[in-house]
Amino acid sequence: MAAPSVEGDKYRSYLSGEGERNTHWRYGAPPNYDVVNKFFEEGRTKIWPPGSVEEKVQNLVKTWEMEMFHKTCFDDYKSVDPKKYRFSLNGREGITLEEKRKLGGGYNFLLQTSLPDKFRCYNPAEETVDSAHKVFTTAFPRGFALEILQVYSGPPVIVYKFRHWAFMEGPFKGHAPTGEMVEFYGMSVFELDEQSKIVRVEFFYDRGELLGRLVKGKSCEDSASSLEEKVQNLVKTWEMEIFHKTCFDDYKTVDPKKYRVSLNGRKGISLEELRNLGGGYNSLLQTSLPDKFQCYNPAEETVDSAHKAFTTAFPRGFALEILQVYSGPPVIVYKFRHWAFMVGPFKGHAPTGEMVEFYGMSIFELDEHSKIVRVEFFYDCGELLGGLMKGKAGDDSASEMSSSCPFLKNTG
Repeated sequence: MAAPSVEGDKYRSYLSGEGERNTHWRYGAPPNYDVVNKFFEEGRTKIWPPGSVEEKVQNLVKTWEMEMFHKTCFDDYKSVDPKKYRFSLNGREGITLEEKRKLGGGYNFLLQTSLPDKFRCYNPAEETVDSAHKVFTTAFPRGFALEILQVYSGPPVIVYKFRHWAFMEGPFKGHAPTGEMVEFYGMSVFELDEQSKIVRVEFFYDRGELLGRLVKGKSCEDSASSLEEKVQNLVKTWEMEIFHKTCFDDYKTVDPKKYRVSLNGRKGISLEELRNLGGGYNSLLQTSLPDKFQCYNPAEETVDSAHKAFTTAFPRGFALEILQVYSGPPVIVYKFRHWAFMVGPFKGHAPTGEMVEFYGMSIFELDEHSKIVRVEFFYDCGELLGGLMKGKAGDDSASEMSSSCPFLKNTG
């Protein structure tokens, strides 16, 4: 069985080090498991002694899972024999790695079903490996933890019972987050060859135990025409343009000539004035506090340095949701929430792994062409920055964390 990793992740082998120098990673870099490891340690029901068969099996399964989800080249797999490997779900005929890939890989091959399409609340046939990854990492922002409950035999034929769990803190396929624990149990068989490589995997569990809890939240199927969804999409689009488009004439959500933005009652400024303040995060973190009381000074940052500081602290992105819309259009008044998990360092402060969130109110005024001409925000920057300064102060050069989900790297 795979030995515990000497460097990098303490529960997974073949994730870092010289042997992975040329590994092809699905999202460009090795995944970072710091958040889910912390979540696992807080929520597990079993703590296995170091060196025990249970601990070895648990690490083997976590390593296997990591390779299946994140390595794109079969030759990079170290836990399995790619040529002999076969996978079976609930007694189905075993499939090869290539056949698994054709089923969509990732979560999709673990959620196969014989149910007719109309009875599928999640249809793996309609998902890609990336769309499935996004769906589940959105629903489970702190990860989907795994623990081994009991090992009954092996190796070489390992039979074990497992538990998977997470908290549904994000939406899933049109269903609102419940904040509740989602968990399911199952049995598995791992067969190893004489080189301790996995050659056969069988899983037995009810996918409905997982999916049923994910569709408990209020359905948003009929929200396509709701004011709240339209406002949320407008704000996300505006945010994308302000952060990522460099030419004002390319903006589609705003009228560049008439547009003014104001923070906490300050005088409205134009796009050009916003750019002079450093754009991006800097324009949204202006303060009247003297320099000595500023833990983040936007006057000392560029748009690029600010972007780097926040995407390093929040490698999985900084999510936005609209909590309530009070009026509009043309004058839209809404309450919002921004949140992320601090899994990277910020301005010399170590990552905490904790949620950082803040709330605020905003006014968007649209003209007769539905272009934004005025934006006002009201919130306390300290609610965001205070959460980022909780980590132990250290060297400003702390290494950046790599993201297992790079399509979430920008504000969302």
